[in-house]
Amino acid sequence: MRHQKIILKTDICGRVITGNSAISLLSSIVSIYLIELNNGERTFSYWRGQSAARTLANDKAPLEAALKDATIAYLSGITIAILEKNDRDRLLEVLSTYRANGGQVVFDSNLRPKLWNSTDEMKEAVMQFASISDIVLPSFDDEADWFGDKDLQTTAKRYGDCGVKTVIVKNGSQTMLGVSGTESILITPEKITNIVDTTAAGDSFNAGFLNAFLQGNDLETSMRAAALLAGSVVQKSGALVELD
Repeated sequence: MRHQKIILKTDICGRVITGNSAISLLSSIVSIYLIELNNGERTFSYWRGQSAARTLANDKAPLEAALKDATIAYLSGITIAILEKNDRDRLLEVLSTYRANGGQVVFDSNLRPKLWNSTDEMKEAVMQFASISDIVLPSFDDEADWFGDKDLQTTAKRYGDCGVKTVIVKNGSQTMLGVSGTESILITPEKITNIVDTTAAGDSFNAGFLNAFLQGNDLETSMRAAALLAGSVVQKSGALVELD
């Protein structure tokens, strides 16, 4: 397992991700998941009960050190779902302070009820973390299922009402909604016919949007860049793909 961790860290750092704040925990293991594909759509099986990721917020000091020079903190509903309640509260506190000191928080709600003790706990925690976020990137199908949202606008309003400045409501291949301040825009992605693997559809969309938006591009340009990247990724196998 020690050898596996060295390989993992080397692989991560080789993909232009800094390893300066990475911590090796010999008492923990890396999580494993398997993906089953059916006509491009995926289902997951996870083994992460003892994963090192669950210790992410055991201590404030490493979190604060990792965020010290960061301009953006990105997390998802899965990040907070795998943490114990006390650790989740600790992470919320650290991120709140980080944001108050000028950092930006980006949150993908990633609603996964199987990871929570109850759907009420999930919804409460998601809205807590959304309330300290500058950008939220929810997926409409999940929001409709678990919050009862009737349309894209309802989802955007719920997050906007808790203080989020920019909300991008993803909607698969259907029309999506972006709201930032007083600006609101609907965009329908170009139709993709050669779908191979949707494993990284949401993550690649988020990456495309953030890369464009945080460099100063407008909402429409950033959303179209996000859709273009996601559309390219789902036409290839796997989550990490070589783009033409």
